[in-house]
Amino acid sequence: ARDIPDEIASQNRIYETLIQDYDDLVSRIRNIGVSVVDIFLPSNLKRYDGDSELFSSSELMIVIHRLEQAFRQEDGILLIVNHAHVINNNNFVLSYLLIYKANIFKTSETVHEMISHEVQRIIGQMHIWRIQIISRDGMLQRIFPKESFSGKLKSKTDKQAFRNKFLRYFLSSIFLLKLDKGQELKHYEEMKHVSLN
Repeated sequence: ARDIPDEIASQNRIYETLIQDYDDLVSRIRNIGVSVVDIFLPSNLKRYDGDSELFSSSELMIVIHRLEQAFRQEDGILLIVNHAHVINNNNFVLSYLLIYKANIFKTSETVHEMISHEVQRIIGQMHIWRIQIISRDGMLQRIFPKESFSGKLKSKTDKQAFRNKFLRYFLSSIFLLKLDKGQELKHYEEMKHVSLN
């Protein structure tokens, strides 16, 4: 097993790569936007009587893999940062930060609608009412009333503030949570070739 200094060094490399990816995007693409979404998935959701739990770690990886496939097929999605965690015995939470082309997705809400549509396609109409897909735009606006960390980043100053204040915080919080990732989740992450940043 990897010890903590090795894990920290690995996470620092991923962190630096993600920051560099953002810098590259900003230098190449003028019109970008940000959407931050949490997807709450109940661990006890079953497809039908007698079925195993739908959101075991293996099923969670399938959902993540299918979502990432859908995002890769969207020309307007430029960068995806995600993490998964268990908030209690009854819920998984998938958190996504997506950077998108603002000339394709006109608002963060259109990205949220696209994610909702994809989750419904993956989960199915029968169970979608048990899933919560929450846009964090309003929360970010309340926490940072004088800055723009969701929707279209209009100026160079907005993009720099997002990078230095919110993106760094978001990435750091992922890595703190990742240190506590269970072995079962790590196993399925490797088996399904899914990257939880």
